Amino acid sequence: MASVVALLAPQADSKNLYLRSVAEPLGWLEIDPVRLRQCLFNVIGNAVKFTETGGVEVRMSLVGEGAERKLRCEVQDTGVGVPEDAKPRCSTASSRPTRVRRASSAARASAWPSRAVWRG
Repeated sequence: MASVVALLAPQADSKNLYLRSVAEPLGWLEIDPVRLRQCLFNVIGNAVKFTETGGVEVRMSLVGEGAERKLRCEVQDTGVGVPEDAKPRCSTASSRPTRVRRASSAARASAWPSRAVWRG
């Protein structure tokens, strides 16, 4: 996550946005690092791209215990958000809100995490 945030920091700085990252110690995880990095780059990049004022915060933590342990990545931005009636359509990889020109980055990437990371 730190390398993705570092790559996108100049873009955030040029828009006078804050870009923060918070991660708890994760230990060892079985993940596909290429897909995780791609997912983070897409989601964080969209958050920076579609946020006009304020900024973006990225959080990474573990949830669950034992075999049910999962990596949780959250991206919160101060963008315009997604209308309530469009949110159900955001849960599939091929859909995105059509009524909002600059929708929140969370809507665009909500289908990624289950494919980017898996339990070991």
